[in-house]
Amino acid sequence: MIPKLNFVSALAAVLFFFLPWTSIECRGQQMATQTGVQLLTGGATAVERIEASQIDIKSRKDSWLGRSYLAMVALLCAVSAVVTGFAALATGHKHISGGPGMLCACALLCLIAQATLEFPAKRELTKEMGGKNRPATSSGRDGLESALSQEVASRIQVRLLPGFYAELAALGIPTLILLNGLLDRLRAAGEKRA
Repeated sequence: MIPKLNFVSALAAVLFFFLPWTSIECRGQQMATQTGVQLLTGGATAVERIEASQIDIKSRKDSWLGRSYLAMVALLCAVSAVVTGFAALATGHKHISGGPGMLCACALLCLIAQATLEFPAKRELTKEMGGKNRPATSSGRDGLESALSQEVASRIQVRLLPGFYAELAALGIPTLILLNGLLDRLRAAGEKRA
């Protein structure tokens, strides 16, 4: 039962990479979303109602929002967990049944670290907007444009969407199963000593 649950959870974690994970917003208005796969490539899906935005999301190259290397490691771990989980199911070997839990724990830690640090989209948009329209001269208009760009850059937010939380939950199930198994072994070893 547990190897099946590990396999299904790891498979769900891989599939959840195709769900929207983040919403890129400026002053509370959604500009774009990013799936887990788009976090890897630096792309985004522009929201249709944004037409006259100062940041033209639709005409950008694929990797302009920066790549998330932690999300890449998480995807590799999740795919490895699926392969390991399938191998554990197919062969019935107990010694590899903990593999998916360890790999999912690694992926979970990578995604939590990425969410804690900052997503690349916020960093890249803030850098672009803060550096855009820098005054070439000391005219008042150029200074105003620079100040407005910096103000817009300070209001850019990357908000997590339910797809990201579903990813964390899918990775958390095998991790919790692994931790429970480790606690059971420690408890059993403690009882043997006593």
